[in-house]
Amino acid sequence: MAGLNMRAISLLVFGSKYMEHVFNVPIWQSSMFIGIGVMLLSGVGCFLGGAVVSHFKMGRRGCLLFATGAMVLSTVSEGINMTMGCPNTRIAGLNLQLNGTLNTIACQCDGTDFLPVCGNDVTFFSPCHPGCQNSTGISYGGCAGVEGGAVVLGMCDTDCFKLYPFMALTVVYAVVGSFSIVPSYLVLIRSVSERDRTMAASIYGLAISLLAYIPGPVLYGKIIDTTCIVWRNLCGKRGACALYDIVEWRMKMAGTNVGLLVMSTLFAVLAYCVLTYKGRPAVAKSV
Repeated sequence: MAGLNMRAISLLVFGSKYMEHVFNVPIWQSSMFIGIGVMLLSGVGCFLGGAVVSHFKMGRRGCLLFATGAMVLSTVSEGINMTMGCPNTRIAGLNLQLNGTLNTIACQCDGTDFLPVCGNDVTFFSPCHPGCQNSTGISYGGCAGVEGGAVVLGMCDTDCFKLYPFMALTVVYAVVGSFSIVPSYLVLIRSVSERDRTMAASIYGLAISLLAYIPGPVLYGKIIDTTCIVWRNLCGKRGACALYDIVEWRMKMAGTNVGLLVMSTLFAVLAYCVLTYKGRPAVAKSV
């Protein structure tokens, strides 16, 4: 279960940020999707998981099988999500070679802070790189390096079509993954004596906090920082990241999620094997 909780933490804490940078979605829209489309449906999945266990009157082994199946499906959906991302934007002045007049202009822009602008379907590192001379709010004019002489603030649209498949797979993960919550908890409760159930639930909550809720944000935050390409500087000190390698971010984040889910699934399979072995009737010894 720790793997599922770690994945939930990454989605809850960094999901909006991920969608903003990878799919260029406004932060309020991505937050609405995470809050309504994921968290709400996770509650629905938890209810459905409990309903299935109750309807079929599952014992401990049945609950473990059900929870393991849910974990396997969650792992598959997260693995597919590794392919649901956009390519890195080609930025003139960073990873896109400038030619002719633009190259001459860009030579005067060393040390310029990252402030992307779009003109002629090309994203420039800053208004300096296309040679812009003046600002008019969200646009810049007098740009000698682009047709029309004007650019707008922000990156150009990449026409990436994988946002909706990503959202669909994330919802599937949230619903199916939450199926395992109730059966996993029931296995815990049914595996200890009645007088020890309160303590078992307390230890379970403490373990989830120590293994998932506390280290989760730190681990994923560190992973995300390793994918930074351009850092902002404030008074000579490194500040927040201004631009990420979104392909590396996607692969590292999804790869970590898949690894944790596989680990959780293996522990569930091990628990099922132990439970099955202990449940076998004892074989009488021959005299």
